Amino acid sequence: MSVLASMIRKLSDIGVYEMTGDALTEELTVYARELDRVENLLDSVLNEAFFATAIEEGLEGFERIFGPVRSSLSLAQRRGMLCKRLLLGSDSFTPSKMATALDSLNLSYTLSEYPTAFRLNIIADTDYTAGEQALILREIEQMCPAHLEVQVCFNTLPWSELDAKGLTFDEIDALDMTWTAFDQIDS
Repeated sequence: MSVLASMIRKLSDIGVYEMTGDALTEELTVYARELDRVENLLDSVLNEAFFATAIEEGLEGFERIFGPVRSSLSLAQRRGMLCKRLLLGSDSFTPSKMATALDSLNLSYTLSEYPTAFRLNIIADTDYTAGEQALILREIEQMCPAHLEVQVCFNTLPWSELDAKGLTFDEIDALDMTWTAFDQIDS
């Protein structure tokens, strides 16, 4: 039932108003239009207030609070990253919980832990731009405790490709090449 129809029905039931006049109907129509606008606005605010339903400003606001804004990702990925970020707590530095923390960055990686050295090694498995790398490093720095040394390597040449070149270390070292040049050697 529309807001206008609801108001007319309720006012008719009261019996105080003569419901046949055009002036009253026009006045109620103006009120109904404004109430519809307010209702739509409230629905939007309610949806944006929770990251599980937020689509625009609300989701971006949560991302600003809990990590980077990643508007290039799908809504499901962005919400998933926020959920994982909210799981972090003071006990979040076991290997499995660190993996959850890294997953909250939408990072493809291999994680190695060296407990006696208080060190974590993170090797990114995907090619990231310099801007993405800086963002990832900043976020990892913020989430890791100060007593852990964290080494992040953005290596874009997988070992399988390196092995496929069929060269020994001495042969590679003698070439005195950059990684880009090395990538272009035919195996």
